[in-house]
Amino acid sequence: MKKRLTGKRSLLLALVPLAAVIGASLGVAAALSQGEPELAGLSCCDGPAPRNATPLYIGRPYELRYDVNGGTGYRWRVTAAGPSGRIAVVSSRYAPVPGKSQPGAPAVQLITVAGLEPGRAAVRVQLFPPGRGAKPAQTLVTQFAVVR
Repeated sequence: MKKRLTGKRSLLLALVPLAAVIGASLGVAAALSQGEPELAGLSCCDGPAPRNATPLYIGRPYELRYDVNGGTGYRWRVTAAGPSGRIAVVSSRYAPVPGKSQPGAPAVQLITVAGLEPGRAAVRVQLFPPGRGAKPAQTLVTQFAVVR
């Protein structure tokens, strides 16, 4: 027999996923208000697009999906997107994995990007552990060929 949570406990458990979504939205809004970070060292945007570049159609946002485990505190962050004026980060949100919606359960972080002008572009995301000043545990770069 399952024990039913009532009162403050049930309210707290209901607010945990909401807090994660709000926190992610605020983090993206803060990053976007500071301008997109430069793509220093990526050499993404000169010459023809590589064969493995993902097509990004102007007017059709593209969703990048990254696995996260909410209980660990690790989070993916966009640390570079550019060149500025060619690609933009639109949003970042979390979605539960179907059938695993308990607090701390595995989830998916969805980062939406949009192509603005034709050409080559890239987005760099890094997986950070909890705590200020922590070094990234993993870095991934997605190359795009922005087309009309």
